[in-house]
Amino acid sequence: SAPAIGPTIGMTSLGSSCLRYMKTLKPALERRGYDVAVFHTTGMGGRAFESIAGQDHFCAVFDFSLQEITNHLAGSVVSSGTDRLENAGARGIPQIAAPGAVDMVDLPTWQDLPAKFSTRPFHAHNRLIASITVDADDRRQVARTIAAKLGAAKGRSAFILPTGGIQEWDTQGEPLYDPEALAAFADEMRRAIPAGVEFHEIDAHINSDDFVDKALEIFDRWVEEGIIPRGKPAEGVAA
Repeated sequence: SAPAIGPTIGMTSLGSSCLRYMKTLKPALERRGYDVAVFHTTGMGGRAFESIAGQDHFCAVFDFSLQEITNHLAGSVVSSGTDRLENAGARGIPQIAAPGAVDMVDLPTWQDLPAKFSTRPFHAHNRLIASITVDADDRRQVARTIAAKLGAAKGRSAFILPTGGIQEWDTQGEPLYDPEALAAFADEMRRAIPAGVEFHEIDAHINSDDFVDKALEIFDRWVEEGIIPRGKPAEGVAA
């Protein structure tokens, strides 16, 4: 029989080739008795996620793909607007965030690249979209923006910083690997994160089991503390 639909968790991702945590997290949360709605952050996905969060339809969110914030700051047309990473916090919905793919700007391939990005490494997803890495200064601005948005939240917020990489091509030997710029982002994140936000730094990649384990550790603790309502596991399924 199909599992009973329990409280709904909102989760952001960016396709399993770039960010893979969804493959492990979604079934783990479903076993705990939650319905999981996944939004791919390609502009419209982020808009839908924010709209539904603003209507109180989530009991908690795993907002792990924040690339649309970088797109918006860089002026890309692949944007979800100014209120990305704001609506769950404004409604007091518990949120666990991470900087998935914030080192990239998505730009349409049919236009000439802006001059500031013309010398940066890039990865072509398809005939329409290419991802260009942003430099250390841009990443510091992204970090400050994320920290300010989390700091404005009315509910519980946590941030996981995986210092080993934040998307699939951010690994040694891959085209978007830039350890110095990642270190700059991490440094700014440590400085900017508000005292009221739980901060968890892990020496691991965002696509690792360690990242998933940390996310579930925070989530399970918040359930135990009553911050997140318990799920409704199907009969015969251990939570």
